[in-house]
Amino acid sequence: MKDEDKIKIRLNIAGFPPLPVAINRSEEELYRKAAKQVENRLNRYKERNSKLSQETVMLMVAFHFALDCLKQEGRNDTEPYVQKIKELDQLIEARISA
Repeated sequence: MKDEDKIKIRLNIAGFPPLPVAINRSEEELYRKAAKQVENRLNRYKERNSKLSQETVMLMVAFHFALDCLKQEGRNDTEPYVQKIKELDQLIEARISA
C-alpha cells in the first residue's frame, strides 16, 4: 500500500481526547462508523446503568462487540454448501456417465 493511500484521522469516542489513527483512505467511512457504533453503545449502557463506572460500561461494550464477532464467525461457514455441491456434482457425473 502506498503512503498516499494512507490518511490520518482523529476519532472522538466517549469524551476521551481524540484518538489519532493512520488508515487506508478507502476505510475512512468504516472507521468512522465503528467509532459511532461504540459511542452509541456506550451511551445506551450509560442510560440503562447510570450507577456503573465508566470503566465497567466500557468493559461491557467491549464484551458485547466481542460476543457479536463470535456469533458472526459461525455465519460464514460455507462447508455445508461445499459438501452439497460435491454431492450434486457426483450425481451429475454419474448420470452423464450412465
